[in-house]
Amino acid sequence: MNAVPFTITATASDPSGVDHVATVRLWYRHSTDKLSWSGWENFGDNTGPGSWSFTAPEGDGYYEFYSIAVDKEGYVEPAPVAADASCGVDTSPPVILLVVINDGATTTSSTSVKITIAAFDATSGVAQMQFSNDGLNWTDWEAFSTTKQYLLQPGSGLRTVYVRVRDNAGLISAVGGASIELLPEEARGAVKIASIPAGMTATADLSPYGYCITGVTITARINLENVIIKVEQANYEKFQSEGKVSIYPPSGIVYHHFWSIESNVSSLAIASVRINFRIDRSWVEINRVDERTIVLYRFVNGWQPLPTVYTHEDETCFYYEAISPGLSVFAAVGERKAVIPVAPIPPTAPPAPSVPQEFFTMMAMAGGLAAFSIIYSLTRPSRYFILLRRLEKAVTAPKHRIIGKPAAEPEVEAKIEPEELEKLKKLQQAQRKKLKKVEK
Repeated sequence: MNAVPFTITATASDPSGVDHVATVRLWYRHSTDKLSWSGWENFGDNTGPGSWSFTAPEGDGYYEFYSIAVDKEGYVEPAPVAADASCGVDTSPPVILLVVINDGATTTSSTSVKITIAAFDATSGVAQMQFSNDGLNWTDWEAFSTTKQYLLQPGSGLRTVYVRVRDNAGLISAVGGASIELLPEEARGAVKIASIPAGMTATADLSPYGYCITGVTITARINLENVIIKVEQANYEKFQSEGKVSIYPPSGIVYHHFWSIESNVSSLAIASVRINFRIDRSWVEINRVDERTIVLYRFVNGWQPLPTVYTHEDETCFYYEAISPGLSVFAAVGERKAVIPVAPIPPTAPPAPSVPQEFFTMMAMAGGLAAFSIIYSLTRPSRYFILLRRLEKAVTAPKHRIIGKPAAEPEVEAKIEPEELEKLKKLQQAQRKKLKKVEK
């Protein structure tokens, strides 16, 4: 319910008939959050015909109700275990706490802006929102959100966005709003500085425009008022066609963006200019530029290098700061990274296979055994040689005879075939040759 009082109706009956009901009593309780409830209270109207004009005596919040009938005999209906009915009472409209355009910026060069809204409703909650450029013609209601991308009216000048919200009870807030200056097309990339005292500095923040020039800091020679700093980002051909440059920057790798920085104050009124700029990391990597060699150049009857300092970097850009005696057209130039020759690595022979010491020990033992076998085989007489010597002794041994006594028969009779004897002789000759070689 978004208004009070409102009517509550109850129907009671009795076994003896409807006319037998004497009174119907209304009981209620209250909560602000549906979690913590007050005790049950009698609304006080006990004689009505089962209808009450409820005034929400506890204010906005949530109410639960039940009724108890009493018949003419005085019998009282028992209280129910749970409430018979409930409702919310919200008579206070929502409140808009804050409306901000582009996070509080005072100027914009785009008709597309971001609106941030903060709103509050104590009871039923904020449900919807709508917008207007003039406070009269409103957009359709849409679900409430804390941010909204919104289109300003085209053109230039101060633009105001009006906002209002509606809660779940259907109550509409008072109108809120915020303003921002929409810059004309020719002023895109321009920042206005209200004043710069003599000898002091002031910075024009150009980061909202997405240019590579992120900031220009002016040091004034004299008191300056309403200083406008304008930056244009384009390629060399555009500035050449406009007569702002006449020759290309000196040797080096030239960044693809050039910048024209102008002001509405005389160059004589400017003591110095500090320019903060950034260079895309992708360009540096593709062109193999040494990021520490990047220098900002200024064109005044030729390109002049400016003192430039690398400040920091992030995942997308390298950031620099340069000091210039004045404004003009500027370009960034870098040098390629030096290629460091790599000394050839001489080939190395593969390591020799390692042989365990035990191998040499075994080889020495094997060699010794082989030598022993050869010597033994050369020096040891063969069985044929021994047999031949015995035969020779037996044949050539002198015979001793005793006169008058017959010769004794030989104890051993050896019969050798001629072929066998010939073989034995050859073996004897071979054995003698071996012995001679050993003696030598």
